[in-house]
Amino acid sequence: MKPGRNTDMTSLRTRRPVETEIDSIADVVPVPVLQQVQDTFSTALRIPLLFVSPDGAPVTKSSGLEMFCSQFTRKIQAKRPCAHCDRCSHGIAEAGAPQIYHCPVGLKDVSLAIRVADQVVGYLATALVTSEPGAPQIVEWGRKNGMTPAAALSYASRIPVETSERLTEVANGLAALVNIISELAATTRHIQLTAYTDPLTGLPNRVKFWERLSQELESAEQQNYPVSILLIDLDNFRTINTTFGHETGDQVLKSVARILAKEIRASDMVARYGSDSFLVILTYADPSGAEIVSWRLQNKISDCEVTAKGQKVPVSASVGHVTYPICAAHDPDALFTEVYAALKTASEPLKSTECRLAA
Repeated sequence: MKPGRNTDMTSLRTRRPVETEIDSIADVVPVPVLQQVQDTFSTALRIPLLFVSPDGAPVTKSSGLEMFCSQFTRKIQAKRPCAHCDRCSHGIAEAGAPQIYHCPVGLKDVSLAIRVADQVVGYLATALVTSEPGAPQIVEWGRKNGMTPAAALSYASRIPVETSERLTEVANGLAALVNIISELAATTRHIQLTAYTDPLTGLPNRVKFWERLSQELESAEQQNYPVSILLIDLDNFRTINTTFGHETGDQVLKSVARILAKEIRASDMVARYGSDSFLVILTYADPSGAEIVSWRLQNKISDCEVTAKGQKVPVSASVGHVTYPICAAHDPDALFTEVYAALKTASEPLKSTECRLAA
């Protein structure tokens, strides 16, 4: 099947798996909690604060004045002096380390990066302030950009006046707060990953698989690309446990999990479904592509290096596959029914059948 006109092939092949991404601090810390923290510290420090996502979109609402830099505010009609400064991409501070930015027209603000591991998940930013009462440079900039004198004066009068020493004091005070928020975000993220991770293999579990599959099918329908599902079942796994022991069986599962995770693309996903079963999502893979991947995975699993009692443990697998939207099934549950039937009813050595076509 050919991709739709708007399908980005590069994106499909290289995008990071959904389960590792955090789009914003709001994904790991509830917005009401952030809002309460923001309002409390804004009142205590007498400077408006705002939590923003990594791309600068506001996560919380500020009862204070309008932000001036485009990274830290909703858009307004007037072009601001720092509307294109791209400060978020330059000189990013470590989590908890304050960084004071200086605008060419005399404005200053504080931005503190909030990180989970090495990923920036948001910023805590202050409103722009000035050390010049009346902000004469802002008034001059406003008039040059078409504002009336009265509008420029009104615009500038809303800017807090703070000395550099006071701004440094605020920055140091907020550093401890950002450390706490970062720790809370990291703890929450760990809990989220634990809930979606198989403890033995470290792969996503079936709960995460169904969530990802639903998202992938929705995207495939919108962008017109195929998605194939593989169901991998280890052959005679009960015999391995009986002959070599359950510890060896666990080693086999871990080894197979590493093989599958290594062999699939960044855009794909592998999850542990049951005791000796794995599920794989292959984005932009038609039936022939899915069959090729199935054969490759079978061969790699057969080369699995696990030894016990002085001998190599024989490991092999059967694979069934189906492809959306070629098959009749158009939802996750129906697709699983199809791929389970493909695994059970197909012939050796690859247990695979063509997905039943829609009547």
